[in-house]
Amino acid sequence: MKHVALYALAVLLAAASGLFGVWQSADLWLFGRVQALDLPKLAPDIALIDVPYPPEFKTQDNPEPLRRALGALMQELARDPAHAPREVILDFYFFKNPAGAEALYAGLEALRRARVRTFATVSFGDASQPVNPGYLAEHLSELYARHVVNFGHTRIAHAGGVLWYDVSDGPDNRPALPVALHDNAQELIDRLPRRLVSPLGDASETRAVTYCYSQEGRCAKGALPLPAGGLRDKRVIIGSFAEDRQNPLDRPGPELLAWAVSDLSAQGSSRGVAPLTQPLALLGVALLLALVTALTFYFGYRLARRVSTPAALPRRLIGVALAAAVAGLLVWAALWGLLYAQRMALPAVLAWFSVLAAAALCWHRAQGAAADALYVARAAEEAAPVQYDVFVSYAHQPPANTAWVKQHVHAPVLAATHADGTPLKVFFDEGSIGGGRDWKREIDRAIAGSRVFLPVYTPRYFESPQCRDELAFAEQRRSSGLLTIMPLTRMPMEDVPDIYQKVQATDAARVGELMETAIKCVREASSARVPER
Repeated sequence: MKHVALYALAVLLAAASGLFGVWQSADLWLFGRVQALDLPKLAPDIALIDVPYPPEFKTQDNPEPLRRALGALMQELARDPAHAPREVILDFYFFKNPAGAEALYAGLEALRRARVRTFATVSFGDASQPVNPGYLAEHLSELYARHVVNFGHTRIAHAGGVLWYDVSDGPDNRPALPVALHDNAQELIDRLPRRLVSPLGDASETRAVTYCYSQEGRCAKGALPLPAGGLRDKRVIIGSFAEDRQNPLDRPGPELLAWAVSDLSAQGSSRGVAPLTQPLALLGVALLLALVTALTFYFGYRLARRVSTPAALPRRLIGVALAAAVAGLLVWAALWGLLYAQRMALPAVLAWFSVLAAAALCWHRAQGAAADALYVARAAEEAAPVQYDVFVSYAHQPPANTAWVKQHVHAPVLAATHADGTPLKVFFDEGSIGGGRDWKREIDRAIAGSRVFLPVYTPRYFESPQCRDELAFAEQRRSSGLLTIMPLTRMPMEDVPDIYQKVQATDAARVGELMETAIKCVREASSARVPER
């Protein structure tokens, strides 16, 4: 029971670490490593345009110069409708300051006349924080209400080399921008899993499709100029690359958005998968795998005991533990395959931890049992140094039985003496085992080193695994002629299990006679001066 509690505590602590994203981040890292074997290619219809922040915007917090630049860029893209993009996506935070809004609206109107669909991002804040219910009040609301075809959130996070985002979020169930680009956005929300994990491609893929626009000519060195022939049929994502890279990857936000848009193709299919995130489901999987591991170990241990000598058993337990762990991992792989067929990802780290913890705890517990079995086997084959004259074995429940044993069994033999007047040495579990000692090992040593084993039969005695183990070991010693068993029964003899009726028991009504016989037996054995080794 102690080992089960220890395992449960370990798994619960591991599960609780999920509140801080520990094992989720490890799972995303693992998923990223698997995906890295087949890095995705950016969709050929995507282009990115970098619009650097004007100095006034950064120093005076004045959006007008940036909005004038954006308006001029959009008018340039719309100048020749035959070579205009298919879609324009504005990856900016349009806060509610109206300065420069008219230039922005004029550019959007020019795109509308050129039949270019326009989209914008709306910021909810950091992906790890709750959504502010009044988020739209902080934005340039007229732009979202009148001037773009649609808009979507960009709470796109990343970990371990992959992107993940909820396909809809916020108090109004706002779609993610990669979803909002589709005419059937609501149908996609209903069809796709709630959360998508998408592969993140190499940064070199985006450099080939990244252009730069600046009225003041402040583009970064090496940036591509806008093509003279336009960006016909392209999905153009516009953002400020140098300013929008506040992330551990140090990669521009528009670039990360481009990979999410690329993954969710025009048909609404995705290479991404949805991770299983329900806490109870994850805990259930972890416990199921632990049960499979423990059962495999149990049956492997029983087989090893049958085919191995006690001396060889401890060495074989490591193989049994490894086989049990493999069984647990195979079940995880089967569950993973079933979920992956449904475009879901079964987390690995917590499940693997559960399997390894179960295998380790089973191995540790079995090592102790194997060591005890080896000691018992050796002790049963040879005489042990005499430590006790009488070993009293009884069930602690009900408490009235303990009181009866103390009065009618323990007290009489404790008061008895050898022929030379020295008191008998009596093993009684209350007071015979010191604190901090291995009680199971101490009991086995005491039985091996006793002259008389005195069990008190009661119904609870035969229900107790410890009492049955004591009696079984004593029987091994008795059959080798190294111990005398004198049972005392407080239950009808016909109710004693057949396997324990090899030795005639004395009824509790004649306890006094049995105590006299036991004391006499001890005196005779001690006077025979059996060599003590």
